[in-house]
Amino acid sequence: MSEKLIVSPFGYESEIKRLDLEPLSKEDGYRWGITHLQYIQEEMRKLEARAIERQDVEFFNQVRISLKKAQDAEEELKEKLVFT
Repeated sequence: MSEKLIVSPFGYESEIKRLDLEPLSKEDGYRWGITHLQYIQEEMRKLEARAIERQDVEFFNQVRISLKKAQDAEEELKEKLVFT
């Protein structure tokens, strides 16, 4: 891991730790994807609550569709993870 001093375009300096990233293994990629999809689902649930609050049926339906797609993708990745 290396550290760099970064000067922002706004004129202040901040120390940012930068990881020298290596490509993820297939297993790590699946795990990362699952974690990301779980975050997406959490955000979709917040949007779902907002749609209910606003009584916006169209928005609610779109959020439910997106949530279902994220759940399906998560299940697919979990199945792939089992076979790696």
